[in-house]
Amino acid sequence: DIAHTAELSYLLRQSGRDFIYSISNAAPFELAEDWSNLTNVWRTTGDIYDSWCSMTTIGFLQDKWQSFAKPGSWNDPDMLVVGIGGKSMSIGYESEGCTHEQYKSHFALWCMMASPLLCGNDVRSMNDSTLQVLLDRDLIAINQDVLGKQAERSIRADHYDIWVKPLADGRKAVACFNRADTPRTIELNSKTVEDLSLEQVYSLDSRSMENAANNIMVDLAPYQCKVYICGKPKK
Repeated sequence: DIAHTAELSYLLRQSGRDFIYSISNAAPFELAEDWSNLTNVWRTTGDIYDSWCSMTTIGFLQDKWQSFAKPGSWNDPDMLVVGIGGKSMSIGYESEGCTHEQYKSHFALWCMMASPLLCGNDVRSMNDSTLQVLLDRDLIAINQDVLGKQAERSIRADHYDIWVKPLADGRKAVACFNRADTPRTIELNSKTVEDLSLEQVYSLDSRSMENAANNIMVDLAPYQCKVYICGKPKK
């Protein structure tokens, strides 16, 4: 309860030691402001499973917690399932797990949400593709941005989402998610993302600068996510 959480928070701060105070998924949304002020990390959901349905149900419902994330206090939508490959027995049986593309979108969403990046896979036996997802420097930089803002959802359409995360240097990280099993194209401009600057656009997919005037057409494969860093950094 809040009283015990506050007492332990006080005692930890008096210890003079570095610590991370994390609480479990017994944290109701109605007390989110208290968790934000008293702890470093709080679970916002029940347990995640290695499936596209579980990941998206949890991940794409995190926007309501957005205002409570700040440096030193983070919403925690549970551990990453990247690389588990359906081998987790947390649901009582093995499943097919997520595809590689779905794992990539999962990692991108957690990075956009400034969530704790805790590996749920067996790190002793990772293959190269799993390692590539978990060590994406550009996405990790977005996750660790010192402004400490969680991404907000700009658009929720029938089959896709656009999420926007302000960065400390004045730019914006923009993530386009295809939630469907068919390809689709998403339009990025100042109408789909408020106050979006396309003066400079860096694509994390191609690791290069994009040529954009007033519009970008983002082609997405099934379940794919593409992330862009938009705008000029502040001097």
